[in-house]
Amino acid sequence: MNYRIVSFYTEDTPYEQEVQKLIASVNRFQLPSHIKGVKNLGSWEKNCQYKANYILDALHAFEENIVWVDADAVFMKAPVLFDTLQCDIGYHYLPHRQELLSGTLFVRNNEKMKQVVQQWIEVNATNNEWDQKNLQGIVEADAALKKEVLPMEYCKIVNNRHQPTNNPVIMHYQASRRYKRRINGGRR
Repeated sequence: MNYRIVSFYTEDTPYEQEVQKLIASVNRFQLPSHIKGVKNLGSWEKNCQYKANYILDALHAFEENIVWVDADAVFMKAPVLFDTLQCDIGYHYLPHRQELLSGTLFVRNNEKMKQVVQQWIEVNATNNEWDQKNLQGIVEADAALKKEVLPMEYCKIVNNRHQPTNNPVIMHYQASRRYKRRINGGRR
């Protein structure tokens, strides 16, 4: 394996419990990982935007490529695709919403991607947008970036009728639907 699974959960939030399923699944498949708690930044959006900082830190700390998965994800099978990807960045894309999903991201550990993630951090600092929208704008604007759309099995959202698969590799349980409002202090 030339990749490391990375994720974080926000401390003192329900994500502390959610991440236990992710950790158990990573251990089950003996995947190298780096999963830790971070301080709550005060809003769900800012917590999500911190993903870019965490990924950049991982790119500097480890030699392997980085595979980010959200704290509410679970590995259902060994993610063998990550051993064969040749792209700089891999992500799933929902065509019906024209939306890049950042719940599962493959990030090649190279200088180009360190620059892209640094740009992502800088864009995040200018707004309170959902981090994946900021990333989508960067990825779509960079023609030199080697991109690959991951199959839906690698970012399967539970109960999403637009992702017709019974064979998920990484299942996402959309904890934000349950916890976003609580983390935002009742605000949407």
